[in-house]
Amino acid sequence: MKTLIVYVHLIAACVAVGILLMQDLVLAKTGGKPMSVYSIKELKRAAGIISIALSVLWVSGLTLVLIGYLDNPEYLTNQKIWAKFTVVVVLTINGVVLHHFSFPRVASSGGVLGLGRIEKTLVILTGCVSTVSWLFACYLGIARGWNYTLEYSFIMFIYLGLIGTACIFGSTVFSSRGILDLNNVEKLLVVFCGSISAFAWLFACYLGIAHPWNPAEASRTVMYMNIGLLATACVVGCFIMRSLFATKKHDAHADDEQPMLSESISLANSVSKT
Repeated sequence: MKTLIVYVHLIAACVAVGILLMQDLVLAKTGGKPMSVYSIKELKRAAGIISIALSVLWVSGLTLVLIGYLDNPEYLTNQKIWAKFTVVVVLTINGVVLHHFSFPRVASSGGVLGLGRIEKTLVILTGCVSTVSWLFACYLGIARGWNYTLEYSFIMFIYLGLIGTACIFGSTVFSSRGILDLNNVEKLLVVFCGSISAFAWLFACYLGIAHPWNPAEASRTVMYMNIGLLATACVVGCFIMRSLFATKKHDAHADDEQPMLSESISLANSVSKT
C-alpha cells in the first residue's frame, strides 16, 4: 500500500513540474510581452492541472507522513520533513496568489511589461517562488542524504537563497533592458547571484547523495568548498559577460561603419560621373 501511495505521489509531482517548466519556458520566450489567445488558454489549462496535482500531493504526502510516524515515532524528528512541509505550505499560498493576482495580469493586453513597477515585481516574485518551491520540494523528496543530518535552518537558508537569485534573473528576463544593457554594478550583481544559484543547486544535489558525509561534522570543509566554487563561478561569469559585451560592442561598431562605407561608395560614384 505504501509503495502505491509513493507512486501516486511521484506521478503527481512529475506532472506538475513538467507542465510548470513548459509554461515557464513559454513565458520566458514572450519576454513579458502580451500573450496570444492560445497561450492564455494553455496557461489557464495548465494552472488547473497543477492545482489538481497539488491536491493529490497534499493527500498522498500527509498519508505517507502518517504511515512513517506509525512505523517509527521518531520519524517526525527528521528536520527535512518539516522543511518540506514549510516549502509546500509556501507553495500552496503562493498558488492562490498566482491564480487571483498574477495570472490575470500576465494575460492582460499589455503583458508583464505593461504593468506598473509594484505589480510587475509581485508577478515576478510569485512566479519565481512557484518554480523554485516546486523544484526544491521535489528535490527534498529524494534527498535521502539530508535525513536526520541537516538542520531546518540550513535547508531553509538554501531555499531562500534560491528564491532570491531566481527573482533577480526573473527581473532581468522581464525587463525592457537585456543583460548586456545593464550598468557594471547590475551586471556584477546578476553574475554573482547567478553563480550562487547554480552552485547552490549543484552543492545541494551533492549533499543529497553524500550519505557518509554529515556537513555538521565538516562545516569548515563545506565553507571552504562553497567559497572556492563561488569565487570560481564569479570569475568565469565575469569573463563570459565581458566576452559577450565585447562581441556586442564590435557588432555595433561594424553597424556604425556600414553606412559610412556605403556613403563613401556613393560619393566615389558621383565623383566619377562628374
